[in-house]
Amino acid sequence: MKSIYPSVIIIFFAFVLTSCLSTTPKYLYAPNSANLLQTEKKGDVKAAVNYSQSKHSATSNGDNGSRQISNGVDAQAAYSILKNLVIKADAFQRWETDRSERNQIYPYKYKIDYKRKGADVSIGYYKLLGKQKQISLNIDAGTGIGKTIFNGIYRKDTINKYYYSANHSTLFITPSIALKPTTNYSLIIAYRLSSINFCNLNTNDVALTKGLYAAFADKKSTYGDIIIENEFGFNKLQGFRFHWQIGISKLQTYFSYDQVNSTTYGEDQYEYNNSFGSIGIVADLKQLLSKK
Repeated sequence: MKSIYPSVIIIFFAFVLTSCLSTTPKYLYAPNSANLLQTEKKGDVKAAVNYSQSKHSATSNGDNGSRQISNGVDAQAAYSILKNLVIKADAFQRWETDRSERNQIYPYKYKIDYKRKGADVSIGYYKLLGKQKQISLNIDAGTGIGKTIFNGIYRKDTINKYYYSANHSTLFITPSIALKPTTNYSLIIAYRLSSINFCNLNTNDVALTKGLYAAFADKKSTYGDIIIENEFGFNKLQGFRFHWQIGISKLQTYFSYDQVNSTTYGEDQYEYNNSFGSIGIVADLKQLLSKK
């Protein structure tokens, strides 16, 4: 039981950190949980299901926005096809709501429902180090696709409804190191660098068509995510483990000039979530199937 105490302490501080760093629900980039499932030998098969949640202020402009909750579900899998080679796949879905009431500064109220979904595949190399194989060096590279949709209602003098959607493709690379002091405990530190390309913008909002998002459509932006994951299990629960993950995201490069409107956009106008967290359960399918 002693091995569980570090996990409990780190979990507490992790979710405090995540709630402090969370920001507005954003239109463009919302990072999904990284697939950091660990394999040690050929034939290992792991699968995980995660639930993610973060709190954020409803707007970044300081108006009368209520604090909402962003929810998500991730499904992840990893299969070691060779001694040091692994393929991974994951899918995710996110949903959240942003709302605001009228006040003296902003004489309108609105509600925006967001939905995001996507899938990634990658191939990775891993190397176990040390006499007890307690250190694992990993590097994964992959690609993904996804879609962002929101539907909004603005109420001022009249009710206005609008929608917005954009597809995206992703290229990413994720180096990581895993420390495994015991068979039931591991701590993983990773850095994910992602290049996101948004395309196929579709909206009925003229301002969005001619403004900021039209300038960003078909342009790439790059994000760096620093990620910490903790995985732990129990001797009496063979084949299953629990894990949690937190991450901080930072915009690295972006397209900052709209040649059509001769307008320069700053980093603060690039909408993206800058923190994320998840908790879930991991199944060692090879171990579970060998029991039968």
